[in-house]
Amino acid sequence: MKYLLTLTLLLCLLSSTYSLIAQDELACNCDIIVPAGTTTINGDFENALSSEFAVQVSGGETICLSAGDYPDLNIKNLKGTAENPITIINCGGKVRIGTSPWTHAVKINNTEHLRFSGTGVEGLTYGIEVTFLTYREVIAPSGIITEGQCQGLELDHLEIHNTPFAGIIIKYDPKCFLEDSWQRNYLMQGIRVHDNWIYDTGSEGLYIGYTGGPIDCDAENTIFPHKIENVQIYKNLIQRTGWDALQVYQTSNCDIYENVVEDYGFFNELFQNTGIDIGWKTSARIYNNKVNRGSGIGIEIKAQGGIEVFNNQISNAGFDGIYANDVDTEVGRLAYRFTHNTIVKTGRYGIRLENFQTDNQAPNSLDLIANNLITEITPSSVSLSTSTSSISPSVIRSFSTSSDTKSKSSEKETRKEEKEQEKEDRKEAKQEWKEFKKWLIDNKAHWKNWVKIEMENEIDPQTQVYFTEMLDKYKTQRMTTDIEEIQSKSTFSTLSIPFINKDYIYTARPFNVDTLGNCNHVEARTILFTDTLNGDFSLQIGSPAMDICPTVSLAPNVDINGEERISGSAADAGAIELQQYYVEVENSLGEAIEGTLKIYDGSTYQTYESPLTGKWILPKTQTYSKVRLIVNNGQKTISNPFKNEDGRFFQTIPVSVSLLNSDSIPLEGGRIQHAGGETAFDEVFAATDTNGTSSLELLPATYKFRMTYAHGSEQKNSIKIKEGNQNVIFQTVNTQLALDRCEDETRIAPQAAVIYKGFDKSTTPLYTDSNGEVYTELLPDVYNFWVTANDKTIKFSKVHVDLTTPFAHFPLSKTQFLNDGLVQFKAGGEWYDLPEEGIELIEGNYRFRTFDTNGVKTLDQTMAVSGCAFIYDNLPSSPEIPETSIYPQPANTHIFVPMIPQLPDEVIIFDINSNIYPVSFNDISFEGGVFKINLQNMGLNNGLYILQWSIDNQSSSETFMIQN
Repeated sequence: MKYLLTLTLLLCLLSSTYSLIAQDELACNCDIIVPAGTTTINGDFENALSSEFAVQVSGGETICLSAGDYPDLNIKNLKGTAENPITIINCGGKVRIGTSPWTHAVKINNTEHLRFSGTGVEGLTYGIEVTFLTYREVIAPSGIITEGQCQGLELDHLEIHNTPFAGIIIKYDPKCFLEDSWQRNYLMQGIRVHDNWIYDTGSEGLYIGYTGGPIDCDAENTIFPHKIENVQIYKNLIQRTGWDALQVYQTSNCDIYENVVEDYGFFNELFQNTGIDIGWKTSARIYNNKVNRGSGIGIEIKAQGGIEVFNNQISNAGFDGIYANDVDTEVGRLAYRFTHNTIVKTGRYGIRLENFQTDNQAPNSLDLIANNLITEITPSSVSLSTSTSSISPSVIRSFSTSSDTKSKSSEKETRKEEKEQEKEDRKEAKQEWKEFKKWLIDNKAHWKNWVKIEMENEIDPQTQVYFTEMLDKYKTQRMTTDIEEIQSKSTFSTLSIPFINKDYIYTARPFNVDTLGNCNHVEARTILFTDTLNGDFSLQIGSPAMDICPTVSLAPNVDINGEERISGSAADAGAIELQQYYVEVENSLGEAIEGTLKIYDGSTYQTYESPLTGKWILPKTQTYSKVRLIVNNGQKTISNPFKNEDGRFFQTIPVSVSLLNSDSIPLEGGRIQHAGGETAFDEVFAATDTNGTSSLELLPATYKFRMTYAHGSEQKNSIKIKEGNQNVIFQTVNTQLALDRCEDETRIAPQAAVIYKGFDKSTTPLYTDSNGEVYTELLPDVYNFWVTANDKTIKFSKVHVDLTTPFAHFPLSKTQFLNDGLVQFKAGGEWYDLPEEGIELIEGNYRFRTFDTNGVKTLDQTMAVSGCAFIYDNLPSSPEIPETSIYPQPANTHIFVPMIPQLPDEVIIFDINSNIYPVSFNDISFEGGVFKINLQNMGLNNGLYILQWSIDNQSSSETFMIQN
């Protein structure tokens, strides 16, 4: 009858609400829909009360909570299977639980393989909100609590806040009258708590496992709390908790990872203000967590051994960054391992290990503190963010004595009393020893490594005298180190904590601990963190914590961000591995060489100078469109350099550059320049040695080479340097320099001086022999030659010398004046008599003057000598010949140069200080053998000047005066 009535009511309820929830049911894929306002979901359909929402489930069902408010919610007797768990989700919007709870907001009782999740609506990260709009102060209500035997429980994507006591409690307190709570009858397994947001709690954020000890029910029956196995706590955000943020006890095979804890322990209750608390009878792996700002310890360990703490980031802890003791374990326990943790700004130690129960003879017991990064261990204030909680500390303290909930504080007290009872015979001696030991630490009387502490806490005889003296000092000068009691506040505030010590790492028994690769720095700024102020403790290039850590067995192979642990030459200290690209260059012998690296980010190039190691480290956080490596004035550019790999390795290739003469004989003193890519020729010359060779180390690339020898140079372009030895060869041409007589081409002429290449005329001259010729080795090039014969120097410009034209011939012209009187020509500033039979002169412009038989000057002018013969017999009729060919003298605005056969190719004016004044052809006019130069635009001052002009590679010059 009850079944029929319940079914009828259920059908009526479903019928009346179907039209409203049908669409949500389809969207959420619901099997069962629970209306808003429901307070109990009972999977025991047969025995459910009429006020309860009874369901029939066997596993695999999805139960949907309709969007809206729920006073509280009691979930019980829902039993799925490991293969087909039961899922409770929100549907149609956000669900809020805790509008008027009777006790806890959510109770989960006697369930198996149940998932309680806020993932029902896409776009809502936390689809179920658990809070307290009101509560009764006579109890200690929490957000979510388990009761009875629960297995395979998963809690995720829940927003839990403003809870008078804890956010989530998962345990079944042992009681003498509840046999199913006893350890012998119950093992909780398969707990997953992840992706939740828990904040503004009166006590713990997460409270997993019973914190007390055994209970004597009667003289013959002592019961123990149940164990928990296979626990995963990950990706939870826990903020502003009154007590510990995350606490786990009585648990094995436990993973706690990727949780973020901020502003923990704001009530500053002693022993209740830890970020992550791993308690008695627990083995766990704690990794990839971020713990920031709290009044107490960052991570606290009081476990049974087998603890791994790695890749955690702890900052602004009011006390130790990591604290561990093994008081509750046996001698020979499994090891504690602390590796790759970043600890910044703690009130006391970076890592403190009270390792009395280790056995250095047992390998598995040897503790490890390795590759941690610890900095700024200094007294300071811990500033915590403001809480929005309205929970009063006095209310929280009243909960700890409540008959409903046994707080962690009372459980610890029970455990302490039991332990004291068991060791009553040694209590007094042990207490004195502990106080003495603490006094030694606080006063920095460091223990010697060979101190041995026996189980009976007796002092080793070898150190009896030392410790007796210290004990006397302790008794007479004892210092107290109790932490001041902080006034309780309803909001977070700055807590001024008196700090005791400033050491980075402390261990009670140093010889039982390996401490490797730890990086300790007084100031965080010396570590080169990316942004300490905003909690970004990733490293920057050049950090002393980079690439320093030795290889440690069982160390994590990824960092806190899941990136490869060894990105450089070795692991970095701390939780975050600087993910880096590298560019490395070596010479052909494997030695580091200098170079310049240019990084193109898509808009500009940034230059990095050469490190001593020949290896550039580049953070992966930047964009690298191109890298350009420049070594020895050669360059290699690669687009998308790190597309498929983390590094680029370059090795230079040995290159020989040789200079040989026309007979392949090595030439010494050849000067070599080279350039690769877009670089210009370097200014530094490498010279060929006695073997005619110079060796270079160059990157594989395309180059141009220039060889300079004897004022000539040859350039080879597009030389590809590839694998293996390379040889670039330059060879000179055996060049004939000769004076030519055009009558018979016998080259019989006076010896002449020949200077070649360049405008400075600084080359040592070569002299032609009696045949009018000389040979020299020249590189293929274009040369300028100055040829001096009969004291007259003529310039020959742009003469090509190469294998097809291995010569430079300079023509002679027989010059003769048919004159009865004296004829003179001017060469080298001197006047010479012209023989009656004539003389061979190099073609060019010469100054001539003639005299009649009476010695009267009949001619004085510059004339062009060219062709096979220059014979002049047309003497002018006027004896009045101007003294110079340039007039007027002195000049003012213009000068005139007569007797010119054509417009010059080039005109230059020099002053007496060799300053050059180029003449523009716009200022030159030519007519009737005279060219006129406009001087007005040249800025010439009064003084003496030289006018030089050239026609067909023949140069002439005259002086003139400016006077305004």
